[in-house]
Formats: sequence, C-alpha cells, structure tokens
Amino acid sequence: MKFYFWLFDFLTRSLAARILGRAYGLRPLRVEGYRRRPEFFHAGPSPLWFHAASVGELEMLMPILDRALESGMACSVSAFSDSALPWLMKLQNHPRANLLRYVGLSPSEREWELLWSTLKVRQVWIAKYDFWPGMWAAASKFQIDVNVINARYRTSWSRLKSMMKWARISAPKIKFFSSHPARQSELSRHFPDAMVTLAPDPRRIRIRERAQAMNPQAEKVKEKIAALPKPVGIIGSAWPSDLQKIAELTQVGVRGSIVVFPHSFESRNLKAIREGVAAIARAHPIQTLVVEEKGILLESYAAADWAWVGGGFEHGIHSTLEPAFYGLPMIAGQKNAAKFDEIEELIAANQLTLCESDEQIVHWFERQQKAPVAKSQQISFPQVQQFRDWVDPWLAPIREIR
Repeated sequence: MKFYFWLFDFLTRSLAARILGRAYGLRPLRVEGYRRRPEFFHAGPSPLWFHAASVGELEMLMPILDRALESGMACSVSAFSDSALPWLMKLQNHPRANLLRYVGLSPSEREWELLWSTLKVRQVWIAKYDFWPGMWAAASKFQIDVNVINARYRTSWSRLKSMMKWARISAPKIKFFSSHPARQSELSRHFPDAMVTLAPDPRRIRIRERAQAMNPQAEKVKEKIAALPKPVGIIGSAWPSDLQKIAELTQVGVRGSIVVFPHSFESRNLKAIREGVAAIARAHPIQTLVVEEKGILLESYAAADWAWVGGGFEHGIHSTLEPAFYGLPMIAGQKNAAKFDEIEELIAANQLTLCESDEQIVHWFERQQKAPVAKSQQISFPQVQQFRDWVDPWLAPIREIR
C-alpha cells in the first residue's frame, strides 16, 4: 500500500495528471492548489466530514452541513479544487464556526487516514461522485459510513472499486442518495451491496434558503435591473461564446434589456465579456448591463423576464435550477445537459429550451416576442422542514456519540 499511495501522490502532483484525468474520466487536477496544508479552525474531534469537488458541489452539501452545525455536531469540510478556497474561507463567519474543525483543500492521499483517525470521523458526506482511493481506504479501515447525495453512477466509481479490490481493500459502507429514480437502478446494478434510495435534492433547498434570505448587495443590483426597459433577460454564468451567439442573431431584433453575469472573473475573460456585450448592443436596439459581482446571480433572477443559462455552447451548461425557482422561461445550449436530472423536468414542462443551431435560437426569441411565456414555476422546491425531516434520521447516529 505504501507504494500505491506514493504512486498516486506522484501522479496527482505531475503534469501527467491532466492527461490521465481526461483519459480515465477523473476530474482535471488543479495541481497548484492541491497540496496546500490542512487548516484547522478549532481543536477537537469531528465525527462529520463533508467533501466536494468544487463550489457547486459544496453548495449541494450546505443544507446538510447547516443542519448538522445547527444541531451542535462538530464538522469538517474539504474540497478538491483550489477554486473553492474563497467559499471555504467564508465558513469562518458561519454562526456555528466554533464547531468547525478542519476546513480546506483535500489533503494528499496518504493523509486521509491520519486526518480521519485524529479527528475521529464517523460519517462522510460527499456530493455526486467525488470519492478518492485514499478516502476509500480510510473509510474502510475505520468503518466510516459514506453518504453520497445526488449520487450518479460514473465509470470512475467502477474503476475505483476495481482498483481497491486489486489492492485488497474492502469497500466501506456506502449509501447512495439519488433524487432521480433512473439513477437508482444503475447504482444498484454496479453496487449491489450498497444502500440506494430516493432522497430530496439539497440544491433545491439551498436555492430556496438563499432566495428567501435578505442580501443587501443583491437588492441594489435588482433595483438597477428593475429600472431597465422591459423585457429584461439575464445571461447567467456567461461565457464569451454565449454573447457571440446573441450578437450574431441579426435575423431577429432582441428587445428590451440584457443583463450579463460573467462566469469567470479572470481579467482575460472579463475583457472578452465586455467586448461581447458591446457587440450585442451594436447588433440589437437594447440596453445592456454587466454585473461584475459574485454571489448575487440567484437573487437577481427575480428581476428578470427570461434567462439565458450560460455555458451550453462551450464549457457546459450551468445551473438551470436557479432561474427555474423564479419560473423564468429559459434558453441554453446542450453541452453537458445530461449531467443534470432537472433538465428533463424543465424541458417536459416547456420551461427550458435547449438549442443546437442558430435557427433554433432565433425561433425561441421570435416566439418570446410574439407570445411571451409567463413566469411559472413548473418543478418543485421542497420546504426546509421537509428536508430536515429527511436528513435528521441520517444524522441521528452522530448525535448519539456526541
């Protein structure tokens, strides 16, 4: 096993990691941030550990983390991508930050056992599928329960299972929680010994909580949007490719106003975004606004009449649940749409249109101008109490050992 962990550490440190990641279905490795040392907020054991790939998955875990902290349980939180560091550091301002133990990026593969042994971890919560060999070995050794929310089967799960079987490491006790029935049968087929069950989607709870909370920064932006000519469309998590598509729609005149929220705030991307917005303003008689602020897109959707969900024509579609909460008619590209279960619901409800060609985009805008689709929330967002009724029994064993 020492050789195995040495080899895996070497691979995750090397430039070859990106190539291996693409070849074997693993997430691309952010080598520059992966090796930062652990950060301990407060001393003491941590029976609960939450782990995610990046910010989106951390948001999925947040309702469970909040409930655990609210119930007085000590927790630790880790993420694989260094882009999650700002999100993680915000936890120091959490009302129950005194119950947080380790908060930071993933340790090296050899350090999972040391951390989980030192902190006396008894239960791990993971978003979707980001589970690594060192974690598997530590969970198996210490008989830690592994709970996977919004679980989806990926070939990397089978590769991990086969790799650990080859290393003669037994599987930990895994519970797969899926919000989509189709995912259940697939997971059960590949993991017959694991528990697979339907469960609420924590993202929908998180969206409801955020949308109903007061955000002064978002309120100021919403006032600006409300003053723009109607109808107002928001291009959320925008990439330059999204803006280029709209700028090229000379067959139809987009009306009203367009508000753009960039996905990336790197200077090069912001420059391209500003140029794309200028191109839209030249091509269409509309007003434009670029909002270069993070963390307020969800709340800002409340002031829009329609939404263009960014990423679907290049990097992969972003969250459609956020504009769906406000009942907005949506348009987006198709790339990576299969990764999100809610896409099928939104299409079936005629709330979302996925487009492959410019002609389909033109048709959508023409339809919106002739007979605008009214706001209508077509998919369910459970109440917070419903979610608590579900999660509390799964957290109960940790309450007993406090």
